[in-house]
Amino acid sequence: MTSVTHSPLRPLDPDGVGLFEAIVATVREPLLALDSHLDIRLANRAFHEFFGAAADRVEGANLFEIGDGLWDIPPLLALLEQVVSSRTPFEDYAVEAMRPGVGTRSLLLNARLLDMDGHAFILLALEDVTERDGLERLVSERTAELEAFNYSVSHDLRAPLRALNGFSRALIEDCSDELSDEGQRYLGLIRSNANQMGALIDGLLAFSRLGRQGMVRGPVDVRRVVGEVVRELEPELEDRTVEIVLGDLPPVDADPVLLRQVYANLIGNALKFTRGTASARIEVGSRIVGGERVWSVGDNGVGFDMAFAGKLFQTFQRLHRSDDYEGTGIGLALVRLIVQRHGGEISADAVEGRGATFSFTLPEERE
Repeated sequence: MTSVTHSPLRPLDPDGVGLFEAIVATVREPLLALDSHLDIRLANRAFHEFFGAAADRVEGANLFEIGDGLWDIPPLLALLEQVVSSRTPFEDYAVEAMRPGVGTRSLLLNARLLDMDGHAFILLALEDVTERDGLERLVSERTAELEAFNYSVSHDLRAPLRALNGFSRALIEDCSDELSDEGQRYLGLIRSNANQMGALIDGLLAFSRLGRQGMVRGPVDVRRVVGEVVRELEPELEDRTVEIVLGDLPPVDADPVLLRQVYANLIGNALKFTRGTASARIEVGSRIVGGERVWSVGDNGVGFDMAFAGKLFQTFQRLHRSDDYEGTGIGLALVRLIVQRHGGEISADAVEGRGATFSFTLPEERE
């Protein structure tokens, strides 16, 4: 077996590291203290219990000689060498380990070089993530099933809705002379609600498709995307006084189709909720906060009560009456999902009667 050949670390001295030993002993996760040759100088009780190994068989032995070859992994050896030679820690190195009487477990290893009272050693921590990984797989499977069910139900609702809409339109066009004013009003309400239901179904389908749709990230010209969205929304600007101000909008790494949907929803909402504002103003830009770029869309419209902000990004939740402002309650839920799929977060800040600002982050994709 090949061991690390760098300058030896001073061995642990019980008189100098008593505090360290006490801390290690109380940690519930398995921990090892290694010297430069990867010999085990200290192992806590959690390690002994996890692997069913007696202390006299572990302490003093080389890491790569215990556990029936469990640790004899060349990439792991290389990482531990870097810890010693360049003090480069590593995190979340995944291994599979056989736990006596339990079975195979998924572990994450973390290591770094520590100095205490003139003594240097490698601290190697083990985390059992078997249950977490299993739970994540279960959640993923259930989410996929729910998305498929949502898509199927939404798709199947289209046929009867089309029939309802079609026949009510035929009644209005072909039989309007035979209907009283009240009857025509009822048919108008039927068609209006059918159209609203159609919009809800479209939103559900979009939401379920987004959950299954892959992302293609790349450089995006945000200013161009925003400009295109504004041009598409020009019919909303007719007979209105609206100032749209574009601030700092540098390129960003994102999915261009999904990012366009974010801005279409946020700018569309800003136009909708400034409809009653004599001189509407919408600001689209970004700023650096705590070293991170934060993108935003703000307006001086009706705003909302921040006491209900927690419901804002939930599906089918609306903070304004549908009679006053049309919508399905799905748009902001879609925006939140898109931002989260980019690894970012979204929030809102508002004052009733003075407007609202939506802010979100788009972290760079990690290799």
